[in-house]
Amino acid sequence: MVSNELSIIQSKAAERAKIAAAVEAFTAAGGKIQVMPIVEFHPVGKHAWNRDDLVLPGSSQNTQAENREAALAQQIRELADRGAGITAIRMHLRIDNRRIQRIAEQYGITIGKVYSNQPRHLGEKARQAVSDAGRRRREKLAIKIGALAARGLTIAEMAAAAECSKPTVLRVLDEFNIERGARMAMEA
Repeated sequence: MVSNELSIIQSKAAERAKIAAAVEAFTAAGGKIQVMPIVEFHPVGKHAWNRDDLVLPGSSQNTQAENREAALAQQIRELADRGAGITAIRMHLRIDNRRIQRIAEQYGITIGKVYSNQPRHLGEKARQAVSDAGRRRREKLAIKIGALAARGLTIAEMAAAAECSKPTVLRVLDEFNIERGARMAMEA
C-alpha cells in the first residue's frame, strides 16, 4: 500500500539517503544498473492480468508458456546431443516421455536410441546362485517345519511359527518329503 502521509515519508528519509549513497558508490565503481522490462497490462475478464501475458526479455511476441517450452526444447537438444536417450532426458528434466517426444518432433530434435550392453535376463550362473540360495533357505525351514509337522499342526500354524508363507510350507513339505503327524483329538 502506498501512503502519502508526511510522517511516514519523513521517517523513511534516512533509508532513502542510505540507498542513494549505495547506488552512487556502485555507479562510481563502474557498475551499471539494469532496467527491467515493463509488464504489459492486458485486462482479461474479471482479472486484472494473466500470467501467460507477461512479456519476457527478448521476446515480446511469445507467451510465457511458449518461452518455457522453447527453454525445454533447448535442454532436450543439449541432452540429446550429448547422447542421452529418452529415459535419461525424462529423469533429468522430470517430464513425461510423450511431452519430450512432442517437443522433440516440434523442434526437429532427434533423440537417439540408447541400448544397454548388459543382458536383460539373468545368466545361467546368476540363475543357479538364486536357486541355490532359495534351496539353502528352505533346508533351514525344513528343520523347523519338520518338527512342527510331527506335532500335527495345520499349514497356517506352521507358516506362522516358521515365519513364512503357506505356499512355502507346502513346498518344503513336498520338496523334503516331510510327513505330517496326526492331528491331536480336540475334545472339549
